[in-house]
Amino acid sequence: MTDRTKAGISREAAIGETGQVIRQPGQGSRGMVRFTTPLLGAEEWPFICDTTVGVGDRVSVVDISGNTLVVRKR
Repeated sequence: MTDRTKAGISREAAIGETGQVIRQPGQGSRGMVRFTTPLLGAEEWPFICDTTVGVGDRVSVVDISGNTLVVRKR
């Protein structure tokens, strides 16, 4: 069986990965994005974004800040 997870990949390899917003950011809370293939060991990650995104929007990773992804709407 082929290992399809991306656990253990470098930060640079995670940049550009695309996921879907499952919870949009709110006042004082981070949004949540889900990836079809686990990214750095998890399918769901908290994120921040400098533009407005809604549930169902596709976003791509532009940076990682601690345990939070910085994403941009596609």
